[in-house]
Amino acid sequence: MAAKNSQNLQKNVKLPIEIWSFYDWLYGSQKHSLFFDKNWVCDVLTLGATHFLAYEVIRDIPMNAKTIQFGATFGPQIDITANKITPYGKFVIIDKNPLQILRCEQKYENLYPQLSFVKADVTRFKSEEKFDRVICYNLLHE
Repeated sequence: MAAKNSQNLQKNVKLPIEIWSFYDWLYGSQKHSLFFDKNWVCDVLTLGATHFLAYEVIRDIPMNAKTIQFGATFGPQIDITANKITPYGKFVIIDKNPLQILRCEQKYENLYPQLSFVKADVTRFKSEEKFDRVICYNLLHE
C-alpha cells in the first residue's frame, strides 16, 4: 500500500521552482531519492565524510534537546541526530517536499518516538514552541 501511495504522490507532486529547476531529477523522484538515501552512496558523494559531518553537527547538541532541522537529509544523519537527542528530547524536521517527507516517514516509522516530520516551507514556518538547536544540515552543500 505504501508503494502505491508513493507512486501516486510522485505523479501529483508539484515541487517549488527552486527545487524543480535544479534538483527535480533527485527530489522529484522516489526511485532516485531512495538510492541516494543509502549510506554507501552518501559516503561516496562526500568522499567518506558523511559520518564526520553528521557527528560535527550534533557535537554541541545536548541529550534531550528540542531540535528543529530544515530539510529531510539523506543517509545516516537523521539516525545519528535522533540517537543523540534520545526519546526524552524532541526532533522536528521541516521539508516542503511531500516526497521527501513520505520517504522519511516510511524509513523512520515508529523507530524514534522523538522524531516528527512537518511539510512546510521553512521560510514561512511558525511555531509557538521554543527549540534548543536549529540544524540546516542539507544547506551545507548548496
